Amino acid sequence: GNEDISAVLHDVCLDEDLLAMPAGAYTQVGSSGIRLSGGQQARIALARTLLHKAKIIILDDPFSAVDMRTEEKIIRNLKNNYQQCLFILISHRLAIFNQIDRIVLLHNDHSFDYGTHQQLMEKSELYASIYDLQRLAGENDE
Repeated sequence: GNEDISAVLHDVCLDEDLLAMPAGAYTQVGSSGIRLSGGQQARIALARTLLHKAKIIILDDPFSAVDMRTEEKIIRNLKNNYQQCLFILISHRLAIFNQIDRIVLLHNDHSFDYGTHQQLMEKSELYASIYDLQRLAGENDE
């Protein structure tokens, strides 16, 4: 129902965007959402996915067009409000990985590292260097 939709829109941080639109949720956004930003389009796609209430949800780089603060809020909302779901997040942006339960880092030679964020920071030089570089770059962008 409408409560589900409102909750999901809040969880993907679209509720404030809708308030700023001329007709709110009824605003015409054009064919394929042409009048929406890339981040808004990605969050609408995520909201649609969440409304299906699947037990396993695969997200392939869903936050590439979303700023870091919004990405962190969405991850927090997903962890708090969708505990019955298994999320598989595929991403090259590691900034929010400190909030992820388990991480698999794939290497070019088909090997991998597996563990929590803290475990990978300690045992994987590659993971630690990518995470630190991206975190620094993110701080410089703000």
